[in-house]
Amino acid sequence: MSTSPASSSTPATQAPPVQDTRGLIRLLTAGAGISVACIYLNHPLLGLISRDLNIAPHALGLLPTLTAAGYASGIFFFGPLGDRYDRRLVILWKAVLLTLALIGSCLAPNLPLLAAAGFAIGLSATIAQDFVPSAAAISTDHNRNRNIGTVMTGLLIGIVGSRVFSGIVADHFGWRAAFGVSAVGIVGLAIAVRAAHFGAAPLTRQPYLTLLRSLGTLFAQHPRLRASAITQAFIGIAFSGFWSTVALHLTGSLGLSTGQAGLLGLAGAAGALGASIAGRLSGRVAPGHVAAGGALLMAVTFAAMALFPHSLVAIVIGTLVFDVGVQAALVSHQTIIYALAPEARSRINAVFMTTLFIGMSVGAYGASLAWNAARWNGLMAFCTAAALVALMLRLTFNARQGAR
Repeated sequence: MSTSPASSSTPATQAPPVQDTRGLIRLLTAGAGISVACIYLNHPLLGLISRDLNIAPHALGLLPTLTAAGYASGIFFFGPLGDRYDRRLVILWKAVLLTLALIGSCLAPNLPLLAAAGFAIGLSATIAQDFVPSAAAISTDHNRNRNIGTVMTGLLIGIVGSRVFSGIVADHFGWRAAFGVSAVGIVGLAIAVRAAHFGAAPLTRQPYLTLLRSLGTLFAQHPRLRASAITQAFIGIAFSGFWSTVALHLTGSLGLSTGQAGLLGLAGAAGALGASIAGRLSGRVAPGHVAAGGALLMAVTFAAMALFPHSLVAIVIGTLVFDVGVQAALVSHQTIIYALAPEARSRINAVFMTTLFIGMSVGAYGASLAWNAARWNGLMAFCTAAALVALMLRLTFNARQGAR
């Protein structure tokens, strides 16, 4: 009987049970947040970077676009390593590369070098995606969904916290300091990971190129993976489109400083609630229904925000609400995909997150075009449309496949 690349190898012996799971989950949560923050550092800094390096406004979208593209590429090409090698060692090597990329951004004298460093940050910041399957691997069936939700909460806090951090640091010390301080933070994270013991024996002995080819096989074999990845990609278009562009509205139209604009990230912290709730609901409510609810919440919120372009209160409340929808959908989709093939979790995560970040890269660039065409109304129309497509896709998939 033939076997697929996703399951043809015999899993290696698992590592002994981990004793301090709660402590390790805290480390994985912090690691996911600190590392993923690096890919969003430039969002509130675009105005300062534009003035300092004399970059035309229409070219600014290149920075978040290439960073997201680097992240998607890194997940695709590096994701299979987590199934082939000890994830702890993979994390340490990526931390070295990420530190060098952040230093490169700190020192970049022009847009081409800054964009190249941003792409390298995206490639190596995929370290964040090694923490999520690591949490799944050290968990039991009883607490896996909760632990995934916890680590995803940390990842979300890193996403929104990065904007607050970089905005405040840039206000006081300049935009380059945000990258320099982040490099120091990654070094500290690497030291903590080096001292921890959450590694496990590889789940496959297949060659790297075989594993890489199996990504396409996994995508073809698992319709629930395709459904989750494609739906989340459109959610990512809306999410990235908003966050990569909103600082231009806050600093330009509303007259806020870079630091004040970065504080909007605090409103996005409510999405942590969405991740936590989704993780706990997954055992009682079908994840597909939760994901559809998240997409609907996003579409309604963006449409409502279009009506109040000059109200900071409305923007803050809208940001708080739509981020809940984003994270509820994300955790729900991850609950679906991590149940498909335990021996291929890193590769399944690679397929899912690569698709998502392709969407986020499209969102960053598309939103810059929408902003240039119609400012706030164009941005909100773009985000609303992407969320509605995600909703229709999720409802269609639920009807065909079931919501679990």
